[in-house]
Amino acid sequence: MGQHSGRYGTGATPLTERLRAMAESRRPDDGVFADYLAAYYEELPEFDSDDRSDTDLYAAAVRHWAIGESRHADDTDVLVVSPDRDRDGWHSDRSIVFIVTTDVPFLVDSVRIVLERHGVATHLLVHPMLHLCRDDDGRIVRIVGSGGDGDAECGIEAWTQLEIDRCDPEQTAALQADLVEAVESNREEFHDFEFTYFGRFEVMRREDADRAHPEILERFGVVEDRRL
Repeated sequence: MGQHSGRYGTGATPLTERLRAMAESRRPDDGVFADYLAAYYEELPEFDSDDRSDTDLYAAAVRHWAIGESRHADDTDVLVVSPDRDRDGWHSDRSIVFIVTTDVPFLVDSVRIVLERHGVATHLLVHPMLHLCRDDDGRIVRIVGSGGDGDAECGIEAWTQLEIDRCDPEQTAALQADLVEAVESNREEFHDFEFTYFGRFEVMRREDADRAHPEILERFGVVEDRRL
């Protein structure tokens, strides 16, 4: 899927360098994935990776990529899995939650409330804010990096991985359904707030523009609003 973008690399660590090398070896024609892998684990503390093999960290990121590689802005992608090496090619003694969604406030808090309600503990949190670009079909074509560079065609997405207590199939299904509901509810509430807050701000700004001095209007970039 294209070559190395050349845009990412703001905070390489020994772990991300090893994982990038692994990606370039296993998927030599997929530079976007290598960039994603480096951005995905860029902020993971060293003490969180000490007890986990590079192979299993790589496999978890691959599974997350499969969920979020192709999606649209309003999608809510949530998966709870209990990986088995024979079945999945990688292993964890715990279950893993994968979430991909638009970045909104209080996402992790909302997820943790659901986990607490189900009585499961969290043992690892990987929560990069990925600044990435998608094509018209929703497929990732470039990773800008967790810091971003202001590209208008790109957006910030929350890719959240949580390692939790091992869940049985029944608990897994119930937990996944509740997480989907929580993430969607959190996003809808934020969008409602955003619409209300900025809608009122715009009205106030236009009302003030009718009374403000032209030099002040120009300073704050609202000259055109006065003519509306």
